[in-house]
Amino acid sequence: MRPFMSPACVVLLVGTMIAASGVAADDRYFPAPFGWETVAPEASGFDPQALEEAVDSARSHAETEPSDLHQVLLDSYTDREPNYRVLGPTAPREQDAGMILSGGRIVSQWGDVERVDMTFSVV
Repeated sequence: MRPFMSPACVVLLVGTMIAASGVAADDRYFPAPFGWETVAPEASGFDPQALEEAVDSARSHAETEPSDLHQVLLDSYTDREPNYRVLGPTAPREQDAGMILSGGRIVSQWGDVERVDMTFSVV
């Protein structure tokens, strides 16, 4: 027996229902590529002093040495992961970098956030 609606129709129907539920697209913030707004910590509900302490803690615990990330990955996983290999390029580690977002807006950032790099933790 054929399904009543195709999966594409179900997705379209659900999307239409969500759009009609009163949630206007204008009410939500969607940053343009490379054009994210920056807001003060207080405007996003952060305690500025506590945020500064958290950033300082993150920076003091950043691992940037040894700089050969390819070798670090091999040393870390080869013994415990059978046939482990690094797929793709790795760049040498440089300075630490990070960004704290709230509601899609930048609350804090440090380091070179424009540098393409491997990401290990995003919460």
